[in-house]
Amino acid sequence: MLKSLFQKLYKLITWYMKFVFFMIGFMGIIILSMVFADLVGMSGDYLSILGHENFWEDANAFAVGDQSSAELQDKYGESFKNLSEQAFWMFYPSEKTITFRMNMKLALGGSLREDLFIMIFMYFIFHYALRLMASLFCGANDISRSFFSSSSWGQRISFLLSAGIVWAISYLNAYLDQGRLNLELFDLATLYFVLSYTSALWFLAIKYAIDCFYLREGINPHRIFKDDLWAMGIAFVLLVFYGNSHLSILSEIVAGVAPFLIFKIMLRYRPSLEKEEECPEESFSSETYDGVLGFCSLIFMIVLLCRLVFVGAMLTDSLHGYNYVRHNVWSERIWSSYLEEKYEPGYEKYLGELANTDEKEHKNTLAAFYAWQGNRAQAEFFAKNALAETPRRVNLLLQGMKPKQVEARMK
Repeated sequence: MLKSLFQKLYKLITWYMKFVFFMIGFMGIIILSMVFADLVGMSGDYLSILGHENFWEDANAFAVGDQSSAELQDKYGESFKNLSEQAFWMFYPSEKTITFRMNMKLALGGSLREDLFIMIFMYFIFHYALRLMASLFCGANDISRSFFSSSSWGQRISFLLSAGIVWAISYLNAYLDQGRLNLELFDLATLYFVLSYTSALWFLAIKYAIDCFYLREGINPHRIFKDDLWAMGIAFVLLVFYGNSHLSILSEIVAGVAPFLIFKIMLRYRPSLEKEEECPEESFSSETYDGVLGFCSLIFMIVLLCRLVFVGAMLTDSLHGYNYVRHNVWSERIWSSYLEEKYEPGYEKYLGELANTDEKEHKNTLAAFYAWQGNRAQAEFFAKNALAETPRRVNLLLQGMKPKQVEARMK
């Protein structure tokens, strides 16, 4: 009787722990969807940054107090303000964003170790949440259950080996990049190491999304390499887009793909590892537990749908970002023509497009161009809403000075 009581108590504690971990994962899914919506909403700002070669240098100069916020907002518009105020910056797959925000915190007396602790703690929650979310949508067949519940020594070894490679790349990256943050070499290497794994979360999200297609077809992703190749390709494009250096991209992809690749290679040479990854019969055999998963997946779908409505609104801002980049390219062409004093026919269509933008930098370009061409009315019109220095530039040009003379005087 006492033995039976202990068995029931043990089963109750086991179910309680399952429920607690499930709810932790479920909350992680909700927070992760908020981070994703935030990241999508910021994509328009990252698109606009692509048109500014010196944006991150100016941003880091602001972080250490060498430039004012007003100057940078005057130059880059809302993009700078958004990047300097977003709440989920720690989990963006962007090395330059994180180093910029970390510079800001350190300049204000913040703690690197405090932020690293938050990043590491949330990494494990998000990692578990991604596995939980993928398991909910990959069906209830034996292969998917085995895939998501497996835990062998081979997987642990593959994770440790990949972590060693990531640390080596992060240390090299920190050694070559010590000037970016006012940190010791070891602290900077640790930051890059943690950043590699937080960025790898997005690789895992892509990989699990791809794996779900294979699992629903009854194919074990541990037996193929196509999913890793597809995920690597998509992740590479995203990491380049969000402003990562070559070494950071390498370490982030290694952090995401290496544990899977090493384990798959180990399986090829030692098939007996497959037996170790099989889950016990009772792990997911309960119909009640499957019912709980189904019910929670329904709740998750409702939450996700609400989040997607929010993301849809943000995608509209991303489309505006495309036009912003295009206008930057045209503005730079006209400005180069102005500096080189070489007028080329065909700029009329660019001038008309730029006249409809609200960016002060573009207004400055238009005012200078028209003043150089002797069109006083247009030059003075655009100078009213341009940069603070624009009226002086226009005045000098209208006095008959050449663009090169004017720019030398302005400096």
